[in-house]
Amino acid sequence: MRFCKYGRAIALLGILSSCGCSGPSPTKLDLLGNDSSPHASPDGRYAVYLHESGGASDPRPTGVYRVQLDSLVVRNVTTGEFAGLDWLPGTDSLVVAGRATLKVLSSVSGSGSIIAVTVAHSVSVSQDGNAIVYTCQTGRGVRLCEYVLATGQIRQITTY
Repeated sequence: MRFCKYGRAIALLGILSSCGCSGPSPTKLDLLGNDSSPHASPDGRYAVYLHESGGASDPRPTGVYRVQLDSLVVRNVTTGEFAGLDWLPGTDSLVVAGRATLKVLSSVSGSGSIIAVTVAHSVSVSQDGNAIVYTCQTGRGVRLCEYVLATGQIRQITTY
């Protein structure tokens, strides 16, 4: 595909369109969904991210994906709608926030288990892997909450 000077700028901005070299005449291409919430693995070999399918034209289902950074090979870890994720240090596992759960999943096999029933978003795991901080929905709005892996306790951190 050739881009004219306008088309190259459009492509660099991440907009999926092209133009003829005689002047801008955008051609709409099918959107292939949205990728978000990227996290590099602690060893720097992988990245994980959330993908929201763009519909029938998108060959990838909504879910969690892992990309090997040296080869750029992408694989689906698990399907479903998720709101956040982060690596669990010292493992190949991820903490993911589902619709109403926190789960620990293997980034290799996708298998895992629910560790808490809570509405969670924007997950962040401590460097020692002992605590998971996330945004949680409360009766007074969205607040910060913490899940302690050793005890299974959940506490609201911000209370204003």
